[in-house]
Amino acid sequence: MPQFADEREAKEFVIRLIASEADREGAPLSELERKMLYFSENGWTIPGMAETAQRFESEYDSGQYEKKIAALIKKLQKRLKSDDPKTLKAWSHALKKLSEGDHYLLVLVRADTAPQRPPYDFLKLCLTALLIILVAVGLMALLPEHATGPFAREKSAFVLWLIAVIAVSIFLLLILILGRERANDLIASLVSKIFGDPTAKR
Repeated sequence: MPQFADEREAKEFVIRLIASEADREGAPLSELERKMLYFSENGWTIPGMAETAQRFESEYDSGQYEKKIAALIKKLQKRLKSDDPKTLKAWSHALKKLSEGDHYLLVLVRADTAPQRPPYDFLKLCLTALLIILVAVGLMALLPEHATGPFAREKSAFVLWLIAVIAVSIFLLLILILGRERANDLIASLVSKIFGDPTAKR
């Protein structure tokens, strides 16, 4: 099992792999981009890191840089998983060693490995909720139609509540599928067709 004597050895191994992946992609890291991978508040880093970080802040967009490195890491891990499991295992051990300290590299790696919801997960959740609501409405329809007293009032209130929930759920689905702006335009168009345009001149 790969072992790393200290943070320096682990960090240099990880950075070497990332830089190699950048070369493979035909977009080598600049000297400053590579040096920033060594950044750490209190862990091991290269000499002159404070000056390097200051220069980096004035010359680079940190958000774009982090996206670039995260993309390289994603491609690297995917390639190692299929072509070189042994190096992937060493990569994992190096990251574990680095996790003992505070290193900028870990932020970049986590940006790629952060758990994400599966595609359309929210859509499936909304559809499931709608199905449950529709089943509940169907059950309410089976209740006595001519009920009177408190029971009748409760039934009416429940049905109104269900209608409101369904309306909100449909609106959320439209936002998810079409986007907020297009969903708002669609709802406005439907309301205009049903109730007329309140801004139209009479």
